[in-house]
Amino acid sequence: MDTLNAAGREHICRLSYANLLLRHYLLDLLRALVPAVDDDTLFVIREYLLRLPPVTGDAPGQDLARVVRKIPGESWTPEQRRRAAARAPEDAAYLREAFQRIGSQADAATASEIHERASQGDLLALAAIDDLSAIPAESALGLAEALEDSIHKKIADAESGSFGHGGPDLPHTLAIINHWHSTVARWNVLADFLRNPAVLADQQQDLLGFLARSGARLTNKVREQFLDVVG
Repeated sequence: MDTLNAAGREHICRLSYANLLLRHYLLDLLRALVPAVDDDTLFVIREYLLRLPPVTGDAPGQDLARVVRKIPGESWTPEQRRRAAARAPEDAAYLREAFQRIGSQADAATASEIHERASQGDLLALAAIDDLSAIPAESALGLAEALEDSIHKKIADAESGSFGHGGPDLPHTLAIINHWHSTVARWNVLADFLRNPAVLADQQQDLLGFLARSGARLTNKVREQFLDVVG
């Protein structure tokens, strides 16, 4: 077989990139259309997603996961939930979490796996959890410990001038876990996060909003930790 010359290799690379870009924008368009389509069309979209071959690439997996998450949870049938749980292990991480979130409500083994991963501090499991208030205490503890470590690193990164973007809002997520699972709560790290001048204001916004909305339901001891930053 003849070896491709440089121009041929570049042409193939350009075609591959164009194909990936087109797929990305088509899936983004599909995601935008989901709220506007009728039930029959929504059923077809769900079936399209469930019948895809295993998706092992991170980029297409993320694009497809965004579509899955846009579909109203109540629209999935029990049979579709079981199929989502069955296919999830073969997919790339982000799509796996999206399908496991759907499937866990119909498949006890999937729900148990998610909770076990959470208890081990696997923060990716957060994307597969539908209701943080309902997770077992062991899962809440594992996530709280991992989130505390990640937020300490986020503060250290901010102090060194490094600011990451994207992904779940870790301080806001820890606040929710603290609220529902008081025995594993880590409020001190959140107070440090809000007081540190190196942390950007937009990184603190969701956490501040949560504290403002939930302040009346927090204990006096917890509220006192945030009086100087929330008021």
